Amino acid sequence: MQGDFADNLRRAISPDRLRGYQLGSSGEAYADLIARYAWNIALSESLYPALQSAEIALRNSIHDAMRDRYRTELWFDGTSAPLHPHEQAAVQRAKEALMRARKPLQPGRIIAE
Repeated sequence: MQGDFADNLRRAISPDRLRGYQLGSSGEAYADLIARYAWNIALSESLYPALQSAEIALRNSIHDAMRDRYRTELWFDGTSAPLHPHEQAAVQRAKEALMRARKPLQPGRIIAE
């Protein structure tokens, strides 16, 4: 039973991906590779709240700076918006998502979306 699980896990993760977790020779115990792989997942999960907070703070800081520079909460709207066409499309998608959810098109909601 354990052999089947290990084989299935090995196929699911792939030897190429696990190779990055090797510390020594290629004869290293598979359990050690899986343990380091699981540790990396746990470490990544523990960093997610800080990463999410940094992303929100950055996004809001950019919005505040652009609002002050262009003297409007809707600095991202219109043809004179200082955005690349790809970014303008992202603003449009955000508005469409809010409309589908029947939420008001308020600047803070658009920025968050």
